[in-house]
Amino acid sequence: NSMMNNDGCMEINTSKTQATVSKALDRIGFGHVDEFTHTMEDLAVDYGINIPAYPIQLLSLDMADHGVKIGIEVDGPGHFVSNIDGRSEDDPERDILTDVGHYYVMNKEGMYGYKFEWSSQFQVMNGSTSLKLRMFQKLGWRLLRIPFWEWTPVEGDLEMEDEYCQTLLGQK
Repeated sequence: NSMMNNDGCMEINTSKTQATVSKALDRIGFGHVDEFTHTMEDLAVDYGINIPAYPIQLLSLDMADHGVKIGIEVDGPGHFVSNIDGRSEDDPERDILTDVGHYYVMNKEGMYGYKFEWSSQFQVMNGSTSLKLRMFQKLGWRLLRIPFWEWTPVEGDLEMEDEYCQTLLGQK
């Protein structure tokens, strides 16, 4: 995950899940670097994009094999927005809240709040994540995404983690 600090510099933080995925990629022999970044200089020099060639980090990927332009993004909940308007984009007649499941929980103050259960079917990539992926694709990268709801069930089982990564990379 990356964000800008108060000085306008990119701060990169590696999540526990990213570190676990990286170890699985190491085990299956996928050569990669963690927290790969492109600078404005890279984009100007390597891709001929008409921007100032400053050594300022501009784009990042969780993991990448730069030589073959394969990037891997581990997408946690912050990369998505939930469609909670009651209808599925795939089936406008389907009531998401009835079909997926929801309930109310009481917080410490005794107030009830709505709790939405995550479902891959009703998650949409947020704007900033979508823009970053489109930018890397325009630069010729193949991007592979690991949504948290797919990784969570295999996390901790090394054999299942390895199998997931091999399938993701088309090795299985």
